[in-house]
Formats: sequence, C-alpha cells, structure tokens
Amino acid sequence: MKIAVIGCGTVGLTSISHLLYNTDFEVCLIYDPKTPALGIGESSTTYLTQNLYKGAKFSLARDGHYIDATPKLSVKYVNWREHEFHSCLLPGAYALTFDNHKLRSFCIDRFCKIWKKRFSIIEGNVSLIENSDKVVLNINQKKYKFDYIVDCSGFPKSYEDYDEIYCPVNSAIVYNKLGAPNYDFVYHTATKNGWMFRLPLSNRESWGYLYDNTITNFDTAFDDFNTHIKVGKKFNTFNFKSYKAKHFVENRIIKNGNKALFYEPIEALSGFFYEKIMFKSVEYMYNTLGIIPLHRELNDIAEDYKNIIYYLYKGGSNFDTVFWNTATNKCKKELSKSDRYKQQELYLKNMSREQIEQDYVIREFGSLVWSSWDKNFGYKNMITKNDSLEW
Repeated sequence: MKIAVIGCGTVGLTSISHLLYNTDFEVCLIYDPKTPALGIGESSTTYLTQNLYKGAKFSLARDGHYIDATPKLSVKYVNWREHEFHSCLLPGAYALTFDNHKLRSFCIDRFCKIWKKRFSIIEGNVSLIENSDKVVLNINQKKYKFDYIVDCSGFPKSYEDYDEIYCPVNSAIVYNKLGAPNYDFVYHTATKNGWMFRLPLSNRESWGYLYDNTITNFDTAFDDFNTHIKVGKKFNTFNFKSYKAKHFVENRIIKNGNKALFYEPIEALSGFFYEKIMFKSVEYMYNTLGIIPLHRELNDIAEDYKNIIYYLYKGGSNFDTVFWNTATNKCKKELSKSDRYKQQELYLKNMSREQIEQDYVIREFGSLVWSSWDKNFGYKNMITKNDSLEW
C-alpha cells in the first residue's frame, strides 16, 4: 500500500517514523516548505524517543545536538500546592524537550537515508479530489493516488466538524531565553492567572505563560509573566481553542495532530493521544479494526485525556483568584458529568497496594502514576493504611 502523510510538524514526522518501522507500506511525505514550523521548544512523551530511535535511528547521546534536545525525566509542579513536587517518569523511560523546527530537517534526512526504497517526498500545495476506493490528491496541478492519507496539516480552517472542549487556558505568551540550562525536567508553575511552562533545550529555555483571555487581558498576563522572567522584545503570542474532531477517520483519510484534536499543553497529553491514533490507524489500514470500533476507542481515549486535565486542575492551586476559582469549579463540574471518570475513580479507590505496585494501566496511565498524582495533589483517594503520606 501507498500512504501519504500531509504535513511535517512533529506529529507528521513521528507518524512517518511509526509507519516506516511498523509496516511495509510506501510512505510519502507531502508538505509545503513555505509553511514554517513553530520553532519553539516542545515537550514529548516517552514513546517519541522510542519511535524516533526505531524509525530515524535517533540517539539522544549521539544526535541530540541536531534538535537541541535534552532529556525530560519529570514534570515539576510549583505553586500548585504548598510543597513543590515532581510527576516522575518511571525508571527505564525518558522523554525529550527539543526544537520542533530542527526536527524537520533531521528526520527528513534520516528517512531518506534509511528508508530510501519506501520513503518519498512531494513538495507543494494539496487539494482533495476523491476519497473513495483510493484517495486522489491534486498537488501542483498534478494528480496522485494513495491508499490512505494521514492528515497532519495543522489546525483546521473551520471548526464546523469539531466539538469544542472546555480547557481552563486558551492563550499563551512564549519567550526563548538564551543560555544552556542545567536541569532535566519540565516546570509547570501555577500563576495567579493560569500556569507557566519552562522547558530546557540544550542552548536555551522556552518559557510559556498560559491564561484564559476571557478572564485576563494580555497586558495583565504579560506584566505577570515579566515578574517571573524579563521578557525581551522577541516573543510570540498564541490564542487557541481546545477541540476534537467529530470524526477522526473519514473513509481513507485519517486525521492526526492538531487536525484531529488539540488540548492545552499540560503534561503533553495531546501528544499521548496522537500516538494512539498512530497505533489505531495501522490496525485500520490492515483491516483488523473497523471504523466504528476505531471511533469508539478514540473517543473514549480522548475523554480520558480530557478528564486527566480536569483531574489536575480540580484541586486548584495556591492562588485564590478568579481564574483558579473558575477553573476549579468548571473542572469539578465536567468530571461529575463523566461516567468514565466515575468508574475510574471508583476503581482507583478500591485498588490494593499490590495492584498499585504492579502498575495496572487505568485510563491510559499506570497506577503508579495515578498514585503519585493522588498523593502530591492531596486527593488521598488511593492512600491505604500502609502508605506514607509523603512522596
């Protein structure tokens, strides 16, 4: 089969890597080189490191400098509770922080060398002609046929075919500070207007101030950001929606990346979902998973990740402000409407210490991760009489 991946952002590139290593398909990258990547620091999941190792022979020790990468071993929460704490990756696993703009040139070069018989590139603007027994695309006034398309072309132009999802933040101010940082985790620092990420790359730090623009205006957010770091003249601003597609797959076109779903960036949860689409789409292409169960499974997973966001916010932070009162109340309300979350909460409460330590996967994360969140956020749903209250 011949598969086309449209777009060469992080999800497009990792989709190609996944397809090249895990299938025998021919894979064609289609993208417009005039479309710039965001070029900001990005935090990954642990699967990205495995995926790039398999598909692009990426090694952090040997190749990290190509993409300004550093290891990510945890997320450090500051000002969410009286104590600072780490949401740690389990031993034997690590993730990355990296420059997504540089990832493009690195991956394309490696794919061309390693998979030259099965990997190809077409540059240009794309329009859809047909989506039936084959997908027919018009690229630079020429027709191309593919068996399936993985559409990673970015944010949708219209949200008519999407469901908007409540997430507490919808705007960001991003600033890069030059210099080599000396830490191997990602900061999630609560502020009075939302929270702030801080990512270490090999040659700089990427800072982002996230807030709700219906509660806090830009000037107020910028002034508060400036109290944490002296923001220079070169910064970026983003306004975004949180949403998910009503249909992740339409016949032979599979949406992934921001074309499929976008949630706010806490804990890199959207990245976990994109990886689920990679796995499920291969099953779909091989006809081992039908379109109805595929949609059902992806919708359930999307709800689970959405509920994790609400779970992290529901206890508030050290700040008694309009933002935090609004976010806490809305997240509690959203969780109360989710039967899947109620089932999960009941299951977590009834887990034995032995079951927790065996690291059962519950709603996409292992029980050891849930236990860590439960203790550090002070929810105490999973603490037994033999547990320490300290972590």
